[in-house]
Amino acid sequence: MSTLKKLTEIGKDLGYKDEELQQFVKKEQDKEREKRQAERERREAELHAERERRDAELQAERERREFEEKRREVERECREAELQAERERREFEAKMREIEHSRKMEGE
Repeated sequence: MSTLKKLTEIGKDLGYKDEELQQFVKKEQDKEREKRQAERERREAELHAERERRDAELQAERERREFEEKRREVERECREAELQAERERREFEAKMREIEHSRKMEGE
């Protein structure tokens, strides 16, 4: 049975006739339409909120990955700088030994 027929029967059972019955049916149809519209809007709001939450999670994950990548890059650069400093220190010490050795040889 259609909603219109159901509402008409309910209205008749409540004692409505003619114009009052039409107004009752129209009013109830309007209420049903509003309920459906409210339900659609609620679902859309939930979907929107879910999309926003997923987007925020994805953005946070991207930022976390970028941060980790930058952290690893900085660590790598620090290790390279430490190795370079160690190489330069050893080269300096070797040259100093050469200079000392050469001075000793000149003094003899």
